[in-house]
Amino acid sequence: MRLKSAEFYNNEFLKIRNELSTAINKCFGNLSKYAYFSGTFAYGGAKKKKSDIDITIVFKNAVYLLKKDKFINNLKEFIKKYENIHKKYNYCLDKVFSGEYVTVSQIEDAIKGRGFSVNKKGHLYLPLASNRYYLKNREHWFRAWLSSIAFSVPVNKGPGLSVSNKINAWQTIILFILATTKTDNLDANSILVFLLNNSNKWAGMGITKHYIFFKEMEAKVVEKALKSLQSKGFLVVRNGMYKKVKNKLYEWEKEISKSILSGKVKRSPFLFDREDIKLLQKQSG
Repeated sequence: MRLKSAEFYNNEFLKIRNELSTAINKCFGNLSKYAYFSGTFAYGGAKKKKSDIDITIVFKNAVYLLKKDKFINNLKEFIKKYENIHKKYNYCLDKVFSGEYVTVSQIEDAIKGRGFSVNKKGHLYLPLASNRYYLKNREHWFRAWLSSIAFSVPVNKGPGLSVSNKINAWQTIILFILATTKTDNLDANSILVFLLNNSNKWAGMGITKHYIFFKEMEAKVVEKALKSLQSKGFLVVRNGMYKKVKNKLYEWEKEISKSILSGKVKRSPFLFDREDIKLLQKQSG
């Protein structure tokens, strides 16, 4: 018998959320702004002994002022606790990316489209991803962060910033879909079905059928995002369905492409260099 969402989010999920929230507070204190789950675990599709518990911790920009050695030590302490929680609940820690650690400004850049690629004609696209793809170029991480903030379930209750970022990320994703596909005459359900029909987690936005409670959890958020896009002139409503305003979408894509190519969108620096990443991977190995 299939588990219902209320059962899932109020049993083991709740225990893991509480333990991770405690670990975050102990290791980082007020330095963390908020944290969220993403991936299959966030939507009830994670498998024991195979899946990891995807988590992203968003730090205040003040973290850039902290001595790196101190921050790395705090992070190593957290990863130990994070790994122990995986072992306790029989999940499998991702040894390549043992959690995601970003800043408020990096999330803002991701929402502004920093993770998209631009082809020779100036159009946005997303190439097929892989672990190698993400390790080869750190700029690609912004692609993953955009998806993760949109498709997320909170670990701890942060301020309204986390909610607004989630809706804004959804708007960026919807605009990308509308600008790069022939999709039209849509509603919240058709957007969710479009994403769930993806058979390869490395393609597009990374959603697959294994996100069991995805439609149920995200329907209201997508509707809010669509209404916001309507108010901004990207969509009009006809016969109860949303239709795209093509010239408005064209201008949006053009603006995002220019900001990527010019580097204008690249405001926030990275928290880690390649040596830091190797050190953290060794820590989780």
